[in-house]
Amino acid sequence: MTNSRPIPALDGVRGLAIVLVMFRHMSLKQMGQSPTAPLLDRVVHAVASFGWVGVDLFFVLSGFLITGILLDAKGKPGAFSRFWKRRALRIFPLYYAACAFLFFVLPHIGYFARDPATARLVHYQVWYWLYGVNVLEVLHGGLATPLNTAHFWSLSVEEQFYLA
Repeated sequence: MTNSRPIPALDGVRGLAIVLVMFRHMSLKQMGQSPTAPLLDRVVHAVASFGWVGVDLFFVLSGFLITGILLDAKGKPGAFSRFWKRRALRIFPLYYAACAFLFFVLPHIGYFARDPATARLVHYQVWYWLYGVNVLEVLHGGLATPLNTAHFWSLSVEEQFYLA
């Protein structure tokens, strides 16, 4: 891919990935698992169980597009530093704002100030700041990413891909 024109078909793939992930997250975890559940519930559960494919599609698309950007820029002066600056401006502000909220604001808000899960989250915060949540997930089997923060693993993988 040495041409930086948009590829409209990839928007369709991205849309499919979004639908798969959202369908997975919106479906109930227990829905359709019982052999006595209605057929429609079992079918919906079976389809939703493939939602993880959406995450894989995002990774493949991201790798393809980033590799294309790097190949297009190959040999141009300052291309690598421009690439890193654009990535940093696009990802870091929102990511680190979310981390700042999680670790500096949330622990002081009512219910969360008393919730042991918040203390566990703060305890593991270095993994979040350093884009290492995927490693944390592996080391602790998902028990170290409370308060629905496990999705940070995908951001960690993507940032590690950029570094590689």
